[in-house]
Amino acid sequence: MKKILVCMLVCLFCAGVQAQKTAKIKATAVGYTGKVIDFEFIDNTANNQQFPFKDNQLMEFEVELKEPGLMKVNAWLWMIVCPGDEIEMAIQFQGKNYKHVEFKGTPAAVTLNSAIRDGPLQDQPVGSRGDTGAGTDLL
Repeated sequence: MKKILVCMLVCLFCAGVQAQKTAKIKATAVGYTGKVIDFEFIDNTANNQQFPFKDNQLMEFEVELKEPGLMKVNAWLWMIVCPGDEIEMAIQFQGKNYKHVEFKGTPAAVTLNSAIRDGPLQDQPVGSRGDTGAGTDLL
């Protein structure tokens, strides 16, 4: 009877504890004319990071995640970071505007974030997406 009770308590404890996993993020950037590169986690601001910008300097950090999180880099580059991900980004800017990014790392992270980068609306002229470009599609 004690064994069953102990097993039930252990199972309840384990079910109630969500394991966090570390996500490792590395990035280099070129062509940026600003002073800092911001990595902003939308749903967990405690994970936010900021680095002074130097061309081609490696920026790296780790965050503890329980679930996937939405992150943006300098308000232009959106991505999803999942627990256990290891992702490396080579970001190209033109002035202060994001131009292009290449991903390396965990295959799932690379596939997901490349799909976000290459989304269905990417590189389509205004009007061919079903909008007019003037916001009138919201009326």
